[in-house]
Amino acid sequence: MEFFLTRPRYPLQSFLSERISASIAGATNKVSKALGALKVNGSISPFLGFHRDKIHENSLLTIYTNLQIPMHMANSIETYIQSLPDDRRESFSKLRTIVKKNLPKGFEETFQYNMIGYVVPKKTYPAGYHVTPELALPFIHIASQKNGLALYHMGIYADPKLLQWFQTEYPKHCKTKLDMGKSCIRFKKIEEIPWKLIGELVTKMSPKEWIALYEKNLPKSKGKAK
Repeated sequence: MEFFLTRPRYPLQSFLSERISASIAGATNKVSKALGALKVNGSISPFLGFHRDKIHENSLLTIYTNLQIPMHMANSIETYIQSLPDDRRESFSKLRTIVKKNLPKGFEETFQYNMIGYVVPKKTYPAGYHVTPELALPFIHIASQKNGLALYHMGIYADPKLLQWFQTEYPKHCKTKLDMGKSCIRFKKIEEIPWKLIGELVTKMSPKEWIALYEKNLPKSKGKAK
C-alpha cells in the first residue's frame, strides 16, 4: 500500500487538489496573509503537501475558501470555533464532542495544520510525523468547510479493512451517498450527519494500533521510528 510516499499522495492534499482553481486573479495581498497563516514552525504546513517554491497563489485562496477559514486565520481551538457562523458552530461543536467522547485514551487534542486535530503526542511517539518530525503524529482532523463539515481519518486511509467496514455501515445510518476522498469524509447536509456512526468509527483504533499501522506503511528508507 502506498502511504504518504510522495507529497501528491497526502490525503489532505489530494482532497484540496480536487478543488484548486486557477481562476482567481489580482489577490496578492490576500495571498501574503494566507502564506503567513499557513506557516507551521516557519514553513508551509507539510500536511497540505506544499513547498514555498511550489505554492500557487490561486490555490491558496481556494484552500481558504474550501476550508471556510477567515483570512486572518485562527491560531487556537477556541478562536477557530468562535470564527464559525452560529449555525455551523453548533454542528461543528457537536462533531468535536463526539470525537473527543469516543476517541480511545492516549490521543491528544491540538490545533494542527489550521484545523482541530487529534494526534499521538510526542511523549508517546517522540519520532513524530516523518514528514515533519517536530510535530506530533496526526490521526484525525475535523474542519468546517464552505459546503459542510469534514472529518479526516488517517486510519481509514491506511487500513483497507477499516475503510470497507465504514463503507458498508454508512448506508445503514444515512440516506445520502457517501462523499469521501482517500481520508476525508465530507458531510454537506448537516441534518443528515450519521453521528452515531462517526462515534463508532472513532473508537476503532487506539494510539498503539495507529502507530503500528503507520510504521508498517512508512517508506522503507525511513524504517521503524526509534
